[in-house]
Amino acid sequence: MEDNEFNQELAFDLLSAHGISVEVAGNGQEALDLLDERHFDGVLMDCQMPVMDGYTATRRIRQQERFRDLPIIAMTANVLSGDRERTLEVGMNDHIGKPINVRDMFRTLARWVTPSQATTALPGAGRADANQVGLPDFTHIDKDVGLHLTGNDEIAYLRLLRKFAMAQSQTGVELDQAIRAGDTETALRIAHTIKGIAGSIGAIRLGEVAAQLETGLAEAEETKPLPQKLLSAFDSELSLVLDELGSLQAEDPVQGGDFLDAEELRGRLDEILDDLANYDTAAEGRLLALMAAVSDPERLARFRQARSLLERYEFDQAQATLRACEI
Repeated sequence: MEDNEFNQELAFDLLSAHGISVEVAGNGQEALDLLDERHFDGVLMDCQMPVMDGYTATRRIRQQERFRDLPIIAMTANVLSGDRERTLEVGMNDHIGKPINVRDMFRTLARWVTPSQATTALPGAGRADANQVGLPDFTHIDKDVGLHLTGNDEIAYLRLLRKFAMAQSQTGVELDQAIRAGDTETALRIAHTIKGIAGSIGAIRLGEVAAQLETGLAEAEETKPLPQKLLSAFDSELSLVLDELGSLQAEDPVQGGDFLDAEELRGRLDEILDDLANYDTAAEGRLLALMAAVSDPERLARFRQARSLLERYEFDQAQATLRACEI
């Protein structure tokens, strides 16, 4: 999983949890297409994207008079003054650093974005308190850091941890192969990616050794060979983090039996469907609670399918899956 993809998912969770409707574009051209199709109050622009990067996309947006005052905020890991100046030069209003800091992100959004539709109650309000799953304590991950980044939402944090574990399971092997093949570009990309996303899950030490490895790889292009101790430290810390995450499988909640009557079951399902219609990630917490309250095999199979779709943010498909449930 690339740095920008991981932070994109984190930003989606955080924004949705605060009642903000979000549409995701995979690249700059998709962003332009979405702006042609519907109204948006603001754009959170990742600077590094395939097909068309954020800088080019912003220039194209600003060339259109109707988007002259549209707030565009950069999302970038670069914090040097020159990088900030570049975002301003192409027409962006401000920037949000990575790894994402919740308070800074919402402070920046509040400064520039005025919602076109005011809400009296945010769809995600109170969601973090309800989305507690009893995460274990870790040795090599500071879960307090990760929970802070996700607004104390344990389900959102758990999803990020699982995605990290799945995406990085072969990273050590891929890095070793790249170094053996003399592919410094790939090795640098791997080290840079881990440096960025390790901080987002609270793997502080892993982020530090990844940064050291990235520096060592850059220097090794001129002063080979790469110090073996840097690679060993990275491999060791990554293994320790992945070992700790190995137990966090997407298991079903413990079933407590059928203690809901048809009316109660329909009411709770309707709440989930409302969340999905609003693209509110609170739906996952409600769905997990509902899964613990039923035991019918066919119904559970449908709920599992919907949960899998939710973890990939496929809200419309999850909604269709749950609507097919007969109650």
